[in-house]
Amino acid sequence: MELPDRPVLLVEDDYVDQLLVKRAVCDLRVSNPVEVAATGEGALARLRAAGAQEPCLILLDLHMPRLGGLELLRILHGDARLQRIPVVVLTTLAHEPERVASLELGAAAVLTKPMDYRRLVDDMRGIYHLWSRADHAAGPES
Repeated sequence: MELPDRPVLLVEDDYVDQLLVKRAVCDLRVSNPVEVAATGEGALARLRAAGAQEPCLILLDLHMPRLGGLELLRILHGDARLQRIPVVVLTTLAHEPERVASLELGAAAVLTKPMDYRRLVDDMRGIYHLWSRADHAAGPES
């Protein structure tokens, strides 16, 4: 299973969740590297760095200190270059207003982090299938 030949950016402050997502991606045999930003600020710096390869997908935790997920989504949504990158919000607690706000700010999906590892793998499989099919249907970039 493979997305475009670019990294996936995981924006997650919890080290255990970072490891679980990376393990799920590995178990799915996804060849895209997973780059981790432990803060919203770090993600923004990575996305704006000169010469940095644009990720094919951003997996974003909503609840982070300082620059949280919703604030980062607002910034991405307001940037003509960065708003093109699909964002999937992964959160432990997503109240309905946060889900709606995430979608209004351009998130492609909002998923609640499962407590069960097998369900996490199934959720990640769904994410990768959706974006790999969408990328192939879109064809090469012009």
